[in-house]
Amino acid sequence: MKYYVVGVNDETDPYVFESKLTETHWGPYIAQDAAQDFFDNHDGTEDAWPLVFVLLRDDGTEFSRCKVGWEAVPQFWAYPMPPKSEKEPV
Repeated sequence: MKYYVVGVNDETDPYVFESKLTETHWGPYIAQDAAQDFFDNHDGTEDAWPLVFVLLRDDGTEFSRCKVGWEAVPQFWAYPMPPKSEKEPV
């Protein structure tokens, strides 16, 4: 499957990716797969989201155009520390 991102590349230089979905599925689902590919493999972290993804058939014709955003999910981490000593400042 192929796609391009408006403002990043165009139909003359589309990205190619694998999806378990086909054109018969609803376009936004496939656009989510394309967005994951773009984020993971094409410096998608460097762009200002939401982005417009254009999905292409193998012959290069457009079959869906979707605006895709993403949510940053906070991830927290903790390390064990020794108990506070009497000499340690507050």
